Amino acid sequence: MTRSIPAPNPSIPSADRRTQHSNERRTTMSASTVHPEHINVLIWAGLQRQRPSGDLHWYYGNPTDAGVLTTATATATGQMLLDAVATSLNDAYPDRPERFTADTYTYRRPVHISWTAPELLSALHGYRYQASEACNWPTSEAAAFVDALQLRLIRNIPGYSAGPWCVGPESQPTAVKARTRG
Repeated sequence: MTRSIPAPNPSIPSADRRTQHSNERRTTMSASTVHPEHINVLIWAGLQRQRPSGDLHWYYGNPTDAGVLTTATATATGQMLLDAVATSLNDAYPDRPERFTADTYTYRRPVHISWTAPELLSALHGYRYQASEACNWPTSEAAAFVDALQLRLIRNIPGYSAGPWCVGPESQPTAVKARTRG
């Protein structure tokens, strides 16, 4: 029997949504579903184009399989991310009589679009926690997407590009440079 992952109760904070109900029986789980808004935010973050890299690309599988995030692929990419969570739940809880399946996803602009890079990294890490119980996680398309988006977000952290690419004895942290200038 296949069971669709229910939409989380919005009155319960996502970090506390660790309970699924089945036949009026309560089962505590360490993994849970993610709300479609969570996926909307991740997709939105990936759609923010950067120069010179442009669209977000990721490589997975053998690694000749490739993904690219554009407005045309946003819904399919979001569905792939939700499907990965369902796979994770099924692999984490193989003895459940009902299998989890993801609801159909359609990308929508997030309710809020003023997320900072650290906030987006936190949301991305929360997603990874929920999806990474899948047996195929390390080589999955979802894992490759997470890695690509994480790298892009890290590069957006203020001050990231001010650091040296290679550190030698003559290299100085930005704070030391500022003190010696002042």
